[in-house]
Amino acid sequence: MWKLIVFTLIIPGSMAIFHTSTRQPEISASLHSDVLLPCVFSLANSKNELKYVIITWKANGVIIAQYMNGEVKASSRAEMLGSELQMGNASLILRNVSLNDKGDYECEVYEVPNLGTVKVSLKVTAAPQVFLNPKVIGFDRPVALECHAVGFYPPGNISVEWWSGSRPLPNQIPLQLYQIQDGSYRTVRHHIYTSFGMVVNDTLSCRVTHESQGGKPIVVPLQVCKPVMTVSPQTVTRGGKHNIVCKLEGCFSNAVISWINKNKSIKQYTCMSTWDCVNIITGEKKMDEFDELFCKAEVEGFDMNITQPVKIINQGGDRCPWITILVLFGVLLIISFCRVCLGVLQKVLMPRVLCITQI
Repeated sequence: MWKLIVFTLIIPGSMAIFHTSTRQPEISASLHSDVLLPCVFSLANSKNELKYVIITWKANGVIIAQYMNGEVKASSRAEMLGSELQMGNASLILRNVSLNDKGDYECEVYEVPNLGTVKVSLKVTAAPQVFLNPKVIGFDRPVALECHAVGFYPPGNISVEWWSGSRPLPNQIPLQLYQIQDGSYRTVRHHIYTSFGMVVNDTLSCRVTHESQGGKPIVVPLQVCKPVMTVSPQTVTRGGKHNIVCKLEGCFSNAVISWINKNKSIKQYTCMSTWDCVNIITGEKKMDEFDELFCKAEVEGFDMNITQPVKIINQGGDRCPWITILVLFGVLLIISFCRVCLGVLQKVLMPRVLCITQI
């Protein structure tokens, strides 16, 4: 009975089979990532361990890593782990994957007289980087929009579209692809924006779809807005002291508000990522020092500046219009009175003139 049990336990060890395999014959890796190319093996004579075993990895026919005579030879980016080899794992770690790494790989395990080969195909993908130009647009100003997709690979199956709300914009012509220095590709989608059919705060967006994203689009929104500037007070007296507030409201990411006097900036303020921006001239200085004063806003993405003037009048100058009106009214009264007097004189003198003429 014991002999049968011992015989049963010994048989599997004496009937070991040489074998090589991979669980993934096709691997996809992202650009600049690390990837594992799987290769496992079992030896016919495992009692010798790896003493008479040679393991070689080739990339497109060129040796990139090898185990022989108990030593692993590898490059800085391609490596087999010696501790894993003892357990029948000859998988290759490929670091910082480049586009040149794509192609066919072979894992060869040689145990005299057996030779096993595993083939693994590596596909490299690069996700596009998406940016818009300009970043911000005004509601009522026609502008040429650009949506750039840069650094994607492979070049096929790329979609770049402008959307308004939940619908794609019509008349989008086929894309032109351009290869860049590192082997990846770039493209750009153009669109001429007008405010026709749009409302304030409508959202334009660019949607980019590429196989590197697994069908999930990259959506970059471009909010259409209309910044509004107000100045308070709008009229000041030259001899007085005033706090004048210039306020810019609306959707903008970067704006510079400046007070300008005689084409020279006298006070500047920068706002970042806010819905309103305020610049104040305090009452420390008299308005005598200012002339042709106005507030100017430079908003990132806008090709035109927004301005609002401040009217500066002389001390008491607000009574001048009333004086002018009173003078004009007096003149009109005098003219009317003179006309009445002339009418009376004509009625009184005309009969006498006729009488004298008859005599």
